[in-house]
Amino acid sequence: MANHKYGIALCLYYFGLLAGLEGDSDQATIFFEQGLALAHTTGPIWYRADVLMGLAGVAASGGQALRAARLLGAANTQLEAGASYWNAAENLYIERAIASAVAQLGETEFATAHDEGRDMTFEQAADYALEIEPSA
Repeated sequence: MANHKYGIALCLYYFGLLAGLEGDSDQATIFFEQGLALAHTTGPIWYRADVLMGLAGVAASGGQALRAARLLGAANTQLEAGASYWNAAENLYIERAIASAVAQLGETEFATAHDEGRDMTFEQAADYALEIEPSA
């Protein structure tokens, strides 16, 4: 059953990525949040990075630049811990999120928020990603 959960988690992530790239933030959020729930117990560390990055993109497209920057920082920490990388489609998604967040915040504030995210544990980042009313 664990293998099935991992397969479901990957499908949720890629469905979220596709929805996000097509501009459907509401559907992307649903897929990424469901994937995040599985990331606690399923799959490798790099999967945690993927769903956090996905939610960062949704935040950036929704005008929540500070949230996006922090989630991108947290995603980068998970990616490094998993000794992994993002593919071309994921890089496109990330570049959009970064460009949007930097345009809203400026480079200095983006860098500060990104560093704050890098200092989060996965559990802290997951809780932050799932806040209904984000504090910042």
